[in-house]
Amino acid sequence: MGSCASSHAKPNRTVNKKIIRKPKPWKHPQPITRSQLMQLREEFWDTAPHYGGKKEIWDALRAAAETNLELAQAIVDSAGIIAQNTDMTVFYDESGTKYELPNTNGYTNIPQPNIDDYDEIVAMNLGFDPSKSSNYKIVCIVTDRLGLFRFFIFSRDTTTWKESGRVRGEFYFGRGVFLNGVIYLVSKHSHFFCFDLDNECLKIMPSTSVPEGRNGRKIKYFGESAGKLHLIEENVLRPTLLNVFELEKDYSKWFVKYVVDLDDLTRLFPLMVINEPESLDVIGYQFDVLCFVDGEKEGKTMLVLSLPEKIISYDIKNTSIKDLLKVPLKELHLSMEGFLVYNYKWYHAYKHIETLALV
Repeated sequence: MGSCASSHAKPNRTVNKKIIRKPKPWKHPQPITRSQLMQLREEFWDTAPHYGGKKEIWDALRAAAETNLELAQAIVDSAGIIAQNTDMTVFYDESGTKYELPNTNGYTNIPQPNIDDYDEIVAMNLGFDPSKSSNYKIVCIVTDRLGLFRFFIFSRDTTTWKESGRVRGEFYFGRGVFLNGVIYLVSKHSHFFCFDLDNECLKIMPSTSVPEGRNGRKIKYFGESAGKLHLIEENVLRPTLLNVFELEKDYSKWFVKYVVDLDDLTRLFPLMVINEPESLDVIGYQFDVLCFVDGEKEGKTMLVLSLPEKIISYDIKNTSIKDLLKVPLKELHLSMEGFLVYNYKWYHAYKHIETLALV
């Protein structure tokens, strides 16, 4: 469980180290249950003041440990506590009293929903915003033998699964975007819809139109930036021209916020171009958008692009380029057109969230 001490050893530093989440490997052969883990936490916080130190400091440490990293840092700084480590395990107050928090590295298993043997789990989506609450919900999407997609909800509060809707269609189920209590899902062919986690129900949402003459939308990216939903599609004129859509604040419709021309990049990065082996005619392009950052108010507006052999950022306003990462040139998958693809798709990248919440 760990220990608490009230010794008056002096800390090695007089300023706080930045709090980060750096868990140690789990060493126990079996996971503990969630109720056991929560019981251990409650027992510790209930008895912590008896180990020594000031109650208000323990209260501040508990508040910091149960919130997101940004707020935790603010609480620790305002309480006059010195963080000896970056993982929130050892602190000192202004008088030099040591406060040590236990680190169980515990984890719990979430059971699968009660489904039939012929049903198949196709995706899991997490609804979690540590800036608002340490609570979370998981949406499990299951397909049955009739081709329907069933939605099951797991709540941290109830620790049980509940079926909450069914839908038929072709969607990017594995890459739902969570924003303001809702998970949004897009489709190449069908309408878009969202899942309201608070009310646990499916809702139809505005969709972009499928271009005339095309079998479906050519989606290059779907995600959230600056609290808004963005969808990037290939323009009908040519593959290197991208339409960046944004959903209106009232969720009434999508509008084109930017049109980005990446044609110049093909001359800087010739591996983006796919040529027909004999005639050398251009038959396709290899690039995808991993992330869109809308810096309309605070800074740069850019795309993070996956190209063969590298990942770059591209400022869509001043067209500046920055190399972010070199990646080995290897076959990833076969495209619909039949040629090998060496770049990552938007659904291969995931948003990183730093949090101290029990998730």
